[in-house]
Amino acid sequence: MVGLVLGLANQRMRAIGIIRECGVDEFMAAVEAQFSGALRQQAGTYLYDGQPASYEDWPAEVRSIAQIIDLEEGPSSSPQ
Repeated sequence: MVGLVLGLANQRMRAIGIIRECGVDEFMAAVEAQFSGALRQQAGTYLYDGQPASYEDWPAEVRSIAQIIDLEEGPSSSPQ
């Protein structure tokens, strides 16, 4: 799911022309600012299918996948 969401976010950022200005750090800061307290409390369980994990584990994993945002920052080659 995370890969799908990040792939779609990458396509959207390319489509609206902010792909060069919005890297992983900026993207993560923007999305984490929107997380509710409830999501922060449960995010670790989403990462490992119900196994205990901390909130800090979750964004670290997302950040490792989110690096797609910084790759090939030219226009998207996918059909519109």
